[in-house]
Amino acid sequence: MEVGAAGPIAGAVVAIPLLAVGIILSDARPLSGQPSGISLGSSVILELMCFLRFGVFSFNAEIMLHPTAIAAWFGLFVTAMNLLPVGQLDGGHVIYALFGQRRARFIGLVAYGLLLLLGIFFWFGWLFFGLLVFFLGLKHPPPFDPYTPLDRTGRILGWIAVLLFALTFVPVPISIPG
Repeated sequence: MEVGAAGPIAGAVVAIPLLAVGIILSDARPLSGQPSGISLGSSVILELMCFLRFGVFSFNAEIMLHPTAIAAWFGLFVTAMNLLPVGQLDGGHVIYALFGQRRARFIGLVAYGLLLLLGIFFWFGWLFFGLLVFFLGLKHPPPFDPYTPLDRTGRILGWIAVLLFALTFVPVPISIPG
């Protein structure tokens, strides 16, 4: 648990404050009729920060992200990808430690199926990532010590990682209008 959750949590401890600084330095404009350029998708944490800074959510305004916010967005996007609850990814390790082998396998297969559906219907990049995950392995290897239950700290870290995934996941990461 500690290894699977520590990396993404440490990355988020750096990226979330950088996102806050970047949002403070960003600008918001009323929606124009013609979207242009590359549009970065939104996560729950980005929406909350936009609302706190501008009083509107990003889908009600055109947010011109400062480069610091863009860098933090990419950091949190990679964190969310790594926290997908599938096999060899850190999220797979966390789910395995929290729920055990059988439930982790089920959760992983459901998450993998949803990832493929997102790739088919919303953002093609998820199909590529799904292929990568497939080759890394959908099945979690057995832990060195499958008998020692998680302690309180391990469960807390696991649930923080699950919450972090929920806050940072971006269903449609990048779109190009037109």
